[in-house]
Amino acid sequence: MYPSFRLKKREITNTLLKSIHNRLDEAIDTIREKDPVFYKNCNKLFALLKQPQSVWERHLEFYKDTGQKIVLYSSVVFHNTALGPPKGGVMLITPQILGKDFFKTFDSFRDQRASVEETWKSCCKWVTEEIEALSIVTTLKLALYSLPLGGGMCGVFLGELKDINGEIFLQSIELANDEKQRLFREIGYLLTMEGIMGYNTYSPGPDLGTDEAMMDSMADGHFRALAEMEEIKEKGLLERLKNIRDSEIIWTSGMPYLKVADEFSKNIRKYGDGKQSVPELGAVTSKTYSGLEGRTEATAFAAVEITNFLVWYNENPKDYLKVRIGRERKNYLEGKTVVIQGFGKAGLNAARYFSLMGAKVVAVSEYDQKQKKIVAIYNIQGLNIPALVEYREKRGSIYMFEEAKIYEDPCQLLEEKADILFLAAIENQITVYNAFNIQANYVVSAVNGGITQEGYHILRENRKIIGSDSIVKSGGIIASYLEKIQNAQNDTWEKNYVFEDIIARIENVLKNNVIKNQVEKHGMDMSLAGDVVAIRRIVSTTEAKYLQRVKKAAKKPIIIGIFDSGLGGIIVAEKLNKMLSEGNIKLLLLTDKANFPFGQKTQDEINKIAFQAIYEINERCRNIKKSNVFFNKVFNKIPYLMKCLLMKLGIVSRDIIVCFACNTVDTLVDRQRLRKRFPHIQFIGPVQNTIAKIKKLPMEAKIGVIGTVGTIKSGIYEKHIREAGYSVIVKSTPLLAVLSEMLYKKSFDTEEMQKAFYRIAREIIQANLEEFIKCNRISHICLACTHYDYLKATIKDIFGELQFISTVETVIDEVKNLLKRLPLQLGERELEFVKMAKKGRDFDRLILEEIILSQYLTPNEKVRFGEMENQIKGIIQNKLAETRAEEIEDIKFFDSKSVKVKSYGKEWVISLFPRD
Repeated sequence: MYPSFRLKKREITNTLLKSIHNRLDEAIDTIREKDPVFYKNCNKLFALLKQPQSVWERHLEFYKDTGQKIVLYSSVVFHNTALGPPKGGVMLITPQILGKDFFKTFDSFRDQRASVEETWKSCCKWVTEEIEALSIVTTLKLALYSLPLGGGMCGVFLGELKDINGEIFLQSIELANDEKQRLFREIGYLLTMEGIMGYNTYSPGPDLGTDEAMMDSMADGHFRALAEMEEIKEKGLLERLKNIRDSEIIWTSGMPYLKVADEFSKNIRKYGDGKQSVPELGAVTSKTYSGLEGRTEATAFAAVEITNFLVWYNENPKDYLKVRIGRERKNYLEGKTVVIQGFGKAGLNAARYFSLMGAKVVAVSEYDQKQKKIVAIYNIQGLNIPALVEYREKRGSIYMFEEAKIYEDPCQLLEEKADILFLAAIENQITVYNAFNIQANYVVSAVNGGITQEGYHILRENRKIIGSDSIVKSGGIIASYLEKIQNAQNDTWEKNYVFEDIIARIENVLKNNVIKNQVEKHGMDMSLAGDVVAIRRIVSTTEAKYLQRVKKAAKKPIIIGIFDSGLGGIIVAEKLNKMLSEGNIKLLLLTDKANFPFGQKTQDEINKIAFQAIYEINERCRNIKKSNVFFNKVFNKIPYLMKCLLMKLGIVSRDIIVCFACNTVDTLVDRQRLRKRFPHIQFIGPVQNTIAKIKKLPMEAKIGVIGTVGTIKSGIYEKHIREAGYSVIVKSTPLLAVLSEMLYKKSFDTEEMQKAFYRIAREIIQANLEEFIKCNRISHICLACTHYDYLKATIKDIFGELQFISTVETVIDEVKNLLKRLPLQLGERELEFVKMAKKGRDFDRLILEEIILSQYLTPNEKVRFGEMENQIKGIIQNKLAETRAEEIEDIKFFDSKSVKVKSYGKEWVISLFPRD
């Protein structure tokens, strides 16, 4: 039913991501066991849940207030957007947050004496995988509560490597609050400019290490970028923001752009017609400007209400339909003892709500930045929460409050005796190492990834009641969704209304979807049931969208036009036809054999040939797509910028790809002119991808590049490879392209004639390359002409173990990578061969073929004459000034110094060395 998804194989190092993948596996296995029909219909779609949809990575240069320049690694991961555009938090990640397993991996790199670059790459990989793991949890959470959003997450790594006396150390980067706000203003600007962030794309909110002030800064950067790009719905607001941008001298402090947007929103709410709004404000949530009342407390409020729900349901499992959340609920937390790990916004507000419901908070802990330790307070009689909250808000820490003590082992607090353990700190807190020691009856995770999958299994075996992150940490993300709606509608909602909406959504999902349809029906615990509900919803939506997209686009194939002078294009087309997965793809191979070989042509000639070919491909694409004839005529006449706008709005799609299967064309063609004339076509070629592949070789590699005269003369390979620090030698081999074409097409009357020609071919290859390869000790040879792929086996047979870099393979990789970003539909793949309409053989080809076949020339002379082909052509044209090149019928070598030329029954003998 579905095409075979080619999922990228990768090695995962991050333990949290491994744990989350195990969690997905368990939920998927449960679906397979409980609902085999559903699993069978959608089994290929489950695999997509382990792959991020996209990853954005950057190293950001940032100047601290002191003027010191630092480099910060930042990553944005979109996990799954089947339900809608991505939504998720923004984190400041310090090395300490990453945990013991991270430092074990880091120490192993130090023990292996890895370079600073290798060690840094491993750190960045771990951070990205951490962000990916948390984006998966966000996806599950959003899907569980039926929000039309997908999972995403952004993180900035506050760590840097220092090489001190040959030892590599990882240090935390300390940023002041003003610096953090300035950093997030720049990140908001960058993400918007690069198309990552927006109210209809990715809308971040606060998470670990970030707060509302930083979200304001991010929104300010967002509006600054929108003003520059002129992408704001309300023209009046756009003009005001542009005025700020034009008068801006330095962008360092304040929220000028956000404040103007907020003020404009309030004015149109007060004086407008009710239809105007500033939806761009919804690009960032949990703001202080145009924010949502109750957003800050929403996470803790919902988490405490869900904890009460868990206790109620555990004590009255048969009466689950009577369970209520919110105003009508019974209070089952009265007298319960609670330990809270983490005393940031979620933990602090949770302590307030637990206290209001009569629970005794006996212990709290947090990481103290000054002490660099976990600070905890424990009182079996119960802590004075109002006094503690007041102390924390004044001092910024709970250190020195009453009986404060420093825990050498951060896990010690988790093991204190209590009814409820409430996690509100960081991920990976309950693991296989400490889960056996947990004494609390209820373990509630208000932090993403707080319980590893191994820890979850141990808790479940010990009959603990578990509230997973996707169930418990829901209030904040629901509130963020409501804030987006509020901004889009230009409305303001009161805190009570917000909390009632959150509670209504949670109650409906937990009672009907989780308990009724999964827990009671299939006998699983609530955490697993929540994941099953979420995954079923994601997969069902993906399936429905996929089938809908197939129906809409069944008659719109993706067209890949492959252009070459002959054999190279045939090789590329045939390999693509075999390697591409099933899909509605039209391969259109256009070969211009009348102008073969391209390698001998000038840049002007190449541009003329290429433009004629693209016109031909474009005309055929119109027929294939059955487009509106009037629209096609009009589209070709409108300005270039208008064409780009039509494509950006989706009115015109860029689902035509033209692949230059010729290095010479890819090197010499005027790309800028092509893009202006055909903006709806995506052009790719082998050169850049081949150079990128060469740059991944070991630095000691001796690289040889062979290609046509045009490719080698352009100097593109030599320049880029040499700039990368490699040893490179280049050589033009004009005979080889023609030789490969002759070998491919040549038919022989007898076996002896075939053997004789193959012997000639082998001699020419050896004469062309022997000195080049052996004298320069070439280890890797780049075949910078797609025709040469046909000779690869012969070259290897003559010269032994050479490593080949094939431009055929690199251009195929380029096509495959591009197809991953296009909506490939179901359908039959088709390959069509098209030849350019022109009679006769090219003059260059006539000369080169005669050089190859001449009985008067030795192999070395053939190579020399091949390199002189342009000179030979010039001599003949000078002698036959009144005869056009296309009128020449045949050329034969009369001896090793002269040729016989035939045209319209006349013959001329022309000396190639007249001075002799």
